[in-house]
Parts: sequence; structure tokens; C-alpha cells
Amino acid sequence: AMRGLVSVVADFGAILTSPLRRARETAAILYDCCPEGGEPVITPELEVDGSPAAVAELLEARALADPSTVVLVTHEPILVELVERYSGGSVGFDRCGSCLVEWSGAGGMVAWSRTGRELEAIGRSLPA
Repeated sequence: AMRGLVSVVADFGAILTSPLRRARETAAILYDCCPEGGEPVITPELEVDGSPAAVAELLEARALADPSTVVLVTHEPILVELVERYSGGSVGFDRCGSCLVEWSGAGGMVAWSRTGRELEAIGRSLPA
């Protein structure tokens, strides 16, 4: 799934991760696949019980300083709330699911959403 994700989001400026172990492990794998984005930054706001409003403030402040793509490694409840907040839509996630929300100053739009299985299929289709 990680190879598929890296192929779809090949250019990003940062990896922000929840402090929980599984999220940190996933962020480390992403960094190993694509170190250009920099080492993962542990971000307490991304914990399962984190506040979507606090994450939104963090992302908005970051976007003013650096408009590059940010990869969030977090958990379903907070991720779903963030997608809904930024896009006004909803998206369902399975294990390892991902989406890209394109942000413009006025709001966001879900550019794509992939299940873990879709990302695995993309990864398998890539040359070794």
C-alpha cells in the first residue's frame, strides 16, 4: 500500500504523525520510501481524540509559511472530521485508506480517495 501511496503523492513537504505507535511506524515507512519530505514530525493534535479545529489551525498556519503538500498520518475519526471540515463532503476509510484534499484559501475539495486495497494494487502494478 505504501508504494502505491508514494506513487500517487510523490511530492510532499512534510509528514505530520500522531504520537501513537502504529501511526509513527506508518510515518517511518513513508519516510523510508520518500525521504525528500523530511523526517516525520510527531504532532499531538493528530491523536485519536485530537481536536479537528486544532489540526485545522495547525494546517492553516503551516500553509501560510509553506504551501507544500502535507501528509497526515492519523486515525479515522479525526481524519474523517478533517475531510468533512475542509471539503464539505464525506469520505469513508478502511485500514490504510488515504485521500488528497486540495486546499485553496476558500476551502478544500477531495481530489481523490483510495482504499488500502486500491493502494496495494497500484503498488503491485509498479515496476520493481
